[in-house]
Amino acid sequence: MRIVFADGPYARNGLPDSLRKKFGWIPHTALRRVRARGFVILPKRWIIERTFAWLMWHRRHARDDERNIKNSASMIYIAIIRIVGRRLARKIQF
Repeated sequence: MRIVFADGPYARNGLPDSLRKKFGWIPHTALRRVRARGFVILPKRWIIERTFAWLMWHRRHARDDERNIKNSASMIYIAIIRIVGRRLARKIQF
């Protein structure tokens, strides 16, 4: 993994620099143009929103009730494994 897509607010808190230093990832933030008015389609923003929507299919992610960050991260891994597993099962057709 080399490029990481993130929403605009994540660019303001120093996250891009820490991702670059710690993991060597290249962060790409979906930012809105300064002069844009009204609704504007942002390139790559749909990828971020689609991923969040997939995670929200799982009840546990609908609210931030986890007290421990490791529990939350584990539930995200389980959700992604489930999503990818279902897609692979559809393609393989046992």
